[in-house]
Amino acid sequence: MKNDLIFLEIIIPFKNETQFQQEGKMLYEWRERQKDHIKLFGKPTFSVKQEKEQKIFLAKVKEFCLSDFPPKLKKQKLKNMSPVKGIIANIRNQLIETDKGKKVWGCKHFLPNEEVYPHSSFSGDGYERARITGKHRESGKFITIMMPTIRCDNWRIDWIKNPFVIYQFRKEGMWQWAGSLEDMNILVNTMDFRLKELANKSLKNI
Repeated sequence: MKNDLIFLEIIIPFKNETQFQQEGKMLYEWRERQKDHIKLFGKPTFSVKQEKEQKIFLAKVKEFCLSDFPPKLKKQKLKNMSPVKGIIANIRNQLIETDKGKKVWGCKHFLPNEEVYPHSSFSGDGYERARITGKHRESGKFITIMMPTIRCDNWRIDWIKNPFVIYQFRKEGMWQWAGSLEDMNILVNTMDFRLKELANKSLKNI
């Protein structure tokens, strides 16, 4: 139906600076024409390297908006953008030293207490490290990075509703395989145990 809301992935690949600017302008002008019918628009993921190679946008629009979408721009409709159950955690409120010797609260990329979204096990390291999605402490844009899981607390299973986060999980893998709920429970219990162990060690050192 033309009035149905759909999700679009829009990609502007870098070929040369002129093309990059022209196609960016085309997208901006389309967005302005359809602004009353666009419910969401933004960059679902961000990295400096990616910005030099291509720009990716996520949009939630009414389907009739596609009637004047710039034909030169690459787009695709996204399915499976409904809320999905996954693991959610928060960045621990602690002072750490980064790899560059700078001391920060929280961690290098995320503010303390920031809600983040851990992905499934990446390797056989016992979930010591994992890919984690969250809002970058400086840019405010969502990023996905590999980081130590012990820097997060308040692990729980809940519904992931933010479209930008769901987009990241589409790329990395949803928690939707057979037995995924059981796997999530195991990881949450594992992290609870590790955090309790860490707290006990800290108390012994007081």
